[in-house]
Amino acid sequence: MGRDGFTLVEVMAVVVILAFIAMLAVSNFSSSFNEKKVRGAADEIADALRHARSKAMQSGRDFRVDINADTELIEVVDVDGAAVIYHPASKQPYRIDLPTSALLKGVDIEAVNSATGLTPVIFDTHGSTSSDTTIDLSFAGQTRHVHVDAVTGRVTTGP
Repeated sequence: MGRDGFTLVEVMAVVVILAFIAMLAVSNFSSSFNEKKVRGAADEIADALRHARSKAMQSGRDFRVDINADTELIEVVDVDGAAVIYHPASKQPYRIDLPTSALLKGVDIEAVNSATGLTPVIFDTHGSTSSDTTIDLSFAGQTRHVHVDAVTGRVTTGP
């Protein structure tokens, strides 16, 4: 007499294996999502810094990026406050508000470290700043850093 189906033990073994595989997939997806979110925030802040540097070099005027770790707000402004600086893509004032941004909500500015102790990053007409600055970001256990080199004005991101 032949077998027409599976035993309960065989079915349960397959269910347990599938549940384990699903658990691993969800865990990897969550970690990847968290990393992409904090990386996206670092890239947005780095773009704002690069834009301010570029504007300073093109216009012959100093520009600054105000970084407020308490309100988690980043703004690009001319150093005198005389002109509104617009985002090149959105054509809106260049402002990153982490708590209200749909894509970046929940990312925290942990610290802004500068040798001068100042939180605005001011780019002069040569594209350099008065001191090295590092901005530390975090989200759900993932961290990312944005660094501005004082001499060259080069902006980099990294873990």
